[in-house]
Amino acid sequence: MNVLETPANRITTQLQCGKIPVCVVGMGHVGLPLALLLANQGTKVIGCDKNEQFLNELQAGRSPIVEHSKNLFPSSKVLGVTCPNCGVRILAVGREKFCPSCMRSVVVSSGSVRLTTRMHRAGTKSDSSHEMEDLLRRALASGNLELSDDTSSSVRRSGFVVITVGTPIDSEKRPDTRALVTASKDIGRGLRKGTAVIVRSTVSVGTTEGLVGRILREESGLVPGMDFGLAHVPETTIEEIGRAHV
Repeated sequence: MNVLETPANRITTQLQCGKIPVCVVGMGHVGLPLALLLANQGTKVIGCDKNEQFLNELQAGRSPIVEHSKNLFPSSKVLGVTCPNCGVRILAVGREKFCPSCMRSVVVSSGSVRLTTRMHRAGTKSDSSHEMEDLLRRALASGNLELSDDTSSSVRRSGFVVITVGTPIDSEKRPDTRALVTASKDIGRGLRKGTAVIVRSTVSVGTTEGLVGRILREESGLVPGMDFGLAHVPETTIEEIGRAHV
């Protein structure tokens, strides 16, 4: 199906009944919650990642990524520093600061984070740390979620492609776009006319057209805006509570 020529209301219906596959490239803190929520709502999803061991874990119904319910830390504040062990942003509840992944309390001083041996106890009656695995197992059992390390072939079968690979900041405060470049090349090799490509990775102004669009055009021979759609959806997901932001 050429999604560029399909009315929006029909696209929604076709997605919900699984007739337009969605390829999610990068199954990390952003891609995995998105893929699972779509799959559990009836959409056919192909989740792509280069990490074969990570894909094997997911295929077995085990999620290496822990997600918490949006109600687990209702009064928390997200800080601008990350856990040295998990790499996710620290939360603060009152005077208590902790990592929402490993749940260890931390001490923050002058922008540096030190883990303590004390575990933070969430002020909630229910533990929702297994919700991601519940969603994962339901998605696999329904047949709506397929996992693959072959991005190009997955893109050929999809109407929408969502790029969610990481673009971390390097030691010189510049975004590392190597994963984005690799993903764009793989997508370009499998891109067909009528497909819509959505960049959801965190990128600076001009990256979608100047980098991703250029690579897609070079690899596919297709013209963005004419032969295929290209868009950027700003990524505002907070790691570990990403489902609340999708």
